[in-house]
Amino acid sequence: MPELTLVVPLFNRPRTLARILRALDGQTLGRGRFEAFFVDDSGPESYGNQRSVLESAPPGCTWKLLATGLPREVNGVSVARNLAIRAARGEIVVFMDDDCVPHPGMLAAHLEAHRARPRLAAVGNRSEHESILAARPPLPVIFGKCAREVAKSAKGGLGAGSFVTANASVRREHLLAAGLFDESFARAGEYGYEDKDLGKRLIELGLEI
Repeated sequence: MPELTLVVPLFNRPRTLARILRALDGQTLGRGRFEAFFVDDSGPESYGNQRSVLESAPPGCTWKLLATGLPREVNGVSVARNLAIRAARGEIVVFMDDDCVPHPGMLAAHLEAHRARPRLAAVGNRSEHESILAARPPLPVIFGKCAREVAKSAKGGLGAGSFVTANASVRREHLLAAGLFDESFARAGEYGYEDKDLGKRLIELGLEI
């Protein structure tokens, strides 16, 4: 059984998806210790694009493809993540966006963080700069908000708004106890508030971000 499940909602970004697959093949965490769920939320018209990229994944990259079935104009990331959480076999669930590329040590770092602190909602570094995706290997870069969050984290001062699923992890049992992501956010014109909402409920459960 895998110890960790990576969850990545997809929105028709085949170029970055190919980079993600290569980066997963280079993770320092052993291949048998994690699984990856990709959940397509780009609408049925794009499902074939995503599958064709996934089917070219390196042989050691174990993946499963799910689909929300929602129209393209509906922000279905809450539905997408919940589908994967329910299907996950890993004790730790790691969330990542499909416009991110994982550092080789990312999954190992999340697993180590939870081994050390069992009531944790971990948030990792991230970069919103497209240029970083061309780096070989991908490198973690902290800009602006991330730098401020690192400083807050050192003081134990991260709040619900700091739970950003571009790079975050929670034990599956805690996600289930918190009621998962609120799927009422899955509507046209909605974006981004499902993370903060779940972060608030995780804190109310006694978890530390």
